[in-house]
Amino acid sequence: MFFVSLATKSRVMDNKTKHLLYLKSKPNFHIDCSLGIFCDSEILMLREWGNWYQGLSEGKLSPFTEAQGHFVKAVQNLELLSTRDEWMWFKYLTRKKMEAELAKLSPRQLKTLLQPLPPPPLSPLPLPPFPLRPTEKGLNP
Repeated sequence: MFFVSLATKSRVMDNKTKHLLYLKSKPNFHIDCSLGIFCDSEILMLREWGNWYQGLSEGKLSPFTEAQGHFVKAVQNLELLSTRDEWMWFKYLTRKKMEAELAKLSPRQLKTLLQPLPPPPLSPLPLPPFPLRPTEKGLNP
């Protein structure tokens, strides 16, 4: 049987209380990057939980669950991203970093970077006839 010491329970409760007080002291999270890459549900999640994600990732809050510990390690690139929260926070941080890098470019550099790519070369291999239909002998046109 697994027993949790009173000191461990107290520490977990203190951390949980600290997390809740931290969140209550903050208004909705301000998303300071373009919203174009986020779907509506991600925007809502960021506004509601962004302060908590930020507190964990910046070390202002100590993780007290295994999932929170994994979140912190994933944000630090020490473990693979595996949850929706980790992926969304990674997406947010990456977008902010990209926008900051783009802001450093001169107009000329930006114009060069945003030029359309030339079309890909034509394929040297002939394309199969379409539509392909399954038959008893295989795929035949």
